[in-house]
Amino acid sequence: MGVFGNRRIDSTTSPTTTIPITTTQTTTPPTTTTPTTTTPTTTIPTTTTTTPTTTTTTPTTTTTFPACFTSTAYPPVPTTTWNQSCIDHHNAIRAKHNCTPLVTFDVEASKTAQHWAEQLATYGPSIGPNGHSTRLGPGENLYSTWTGNIDEHEGHVPITFNLCQKAVMQWHSHICKYDFNNILESYDNDAVRHFTQVVWKDSWRVGCGLAHVKEDHPDRATVPYYGIRYYVVCHYSPPGNVAGQYMDQVEGYADGEEPFTMCM
Repeated sequence: MGVFGNRRIDSTTSPTTTIPITTTQTTTPPTTTTPTTTTPTTTIPTTTTTTPTTTTTTPTTTTTFPACFTSTAYPPVPTTTWNQSCIDHHNAIRAKHNCTPLVTFDVEASKTAQHWAEQLATYGPSIGPNGHSTRLGPGENLYSTWTGNIDEHEGHVPITFNLCQKAVMQWHSHICKYDFNNILESYDNDAVRHFTQVVWKDSWRVGCGLAHVKEDHPDRATVPYYGIRYYVVCHYSPPGNVAGQYMDQVEGYADGEEPFTMCM
């Protein structure tokens, strides 16, 4: 027994009670692994459509006239009143010939004709055989004239009206040298060939050119002034004067038609 101050504490020994400790063991259930579901990949095939390239080839159209074809002039229309005059005078003559189609203006033919007319005005008719160009291709007719109009002496613009009419009528006037009762295989006479080219059936595209140059009077010794020398050139396509085709290509006047030009 122990003493702690003025108070007495009795020490009592109490029996030791053992409280059992109950241990609760919690068992964590095993982890459930969710199986991974693999979604199969569906491949959608890609369809490539190739549009085939279509090439359209425009066929070349060759105009073929029937045996007796008549029509008005075809497009394109002439670009100048000059070419219109040439087309009109060719058609006025061709309309009088049996089964002879009218002509239409041809741009390319007018360009080549204009070029040759300018060559003649620059270099003179000695530039080619009888003044003709040596290029292959269209048929060709030439006409030349001289005038001493007073306005031209003063340097004004040359007068060109009716020049194509004069040219075409002169070419056609050589019809008198063509014997329809004795048609030859071919002709060397330029005068005859001028006429036959004007009325050649298959030569239905025409273009003409005009050029001029100041020039002394042809008889300079007696006429002491200059004038203007004109050159008219017409090109025809397809070309005429093909050997062996005169019988089929050159027709006489249609029934009831009067001669169009005076014979020269």
